[in-house]
Amino acid sequence: MGTGDWGLGVGGDEEDEGDIPITHYPLPMPNAPCPMPHAPCPLLLQNSIEFNFTLQALAL
Repeated sequence: MGTGDWGLGVGGDEEDEGDIPITHYPLPMPNAPCPMPHAPCPLLLQNSIEFNFTLQALAL
């Protein structure tokens, strides 16, 4: 990348000589806590609703 090139494709026509291609993109914060730890997950909520209906059907 040349001077003034912000990675948006607006730089000069320099070649990327000697650049090392990035082949592995790690997660930016692998140990970051969940921002909403008690928020209901739609998939888990749906499974628990189906489970409750199954328990109610078995109780009849």
